Amino acid sequence: MKKLIAGLAVSLTLVACGNDDEVTITEEDFDELAEQVEAEELENELSDDATEDYADIMSSESDYNTFVGEDDFGEVFTFNIKERYTSDATEDEGITDIDIMRRDQVDSDDETFDYKFALMLAENEVDGENYLLFAGDVENNTDKRVQFNHDFDLIMRDLKIESSTYEEGGEDAGIVDAYEPEFDSGGWYAFLIDADEVPEDLELYFERAWDEDGSGGSGEDVEYLKIDFKLVK
Repeated sequence: MKKLIAGLAVSLTLVACGNDDEVTITEEDFDELAEQVEAEELENELSDDATEDYADIMSSESDYNTFVGEDDFGEVFTFNIKERYTSDATEDEGITDIDIMRRDQVDSDDETFDYKFALMLAENEVDGENYLLFAGDVENNTDKRVQFNHDFDLIMRDLKIESSTYEEGGEDAGIVDAYEPEFDSGGWYAFLIDADEVPEDLELYFERAWDEDGSGGSGEDVEYLKIDFKLVK
């Protein structure tokens, strides 16, 4: 902080020298400036149960209750994690590991596009809205350049409400992209729950990843992967 205060002092001195009017910078001014800088540092400091690393919140045994994520456009979101969703494919630590590659566009069962993720119910700290928060890793184990958009249709069965990323879009960073063979990445995706109540029974239809140089989508069943999730209370 001393370097920052010194830098500000130099700036103030230069401003003062640039004016015809005499400017006096007192010790009280410096003390007030130091207090302002310290207050800003404390405000920007994360609490012990908050993290900026998506990997820290993947496990259901995580000690972190808040995720602070910056999207691909530089906007910062603060999500308070409330509950988690699990499926039949979910492992003990609350992580779901699936092959989300279109099977008609690869030559063998060994060629996969793996998506390993946790699905959480999270509240946006700014506006209090609920989101489906995905945090996970993707890995391209094919010999093709594969596109993954993280698009899905969503049916909230208990609320009898349907929604879709194709209509609403979502917030994300580090996970939606075209991936070269043997390339992996990780990040997060957040989708606004457009409902007055919290859904407990989800039916998700993921659009599978596809060969970017292959044929476009036709809406056939082979292009989608259905997974049912339930809220863990």
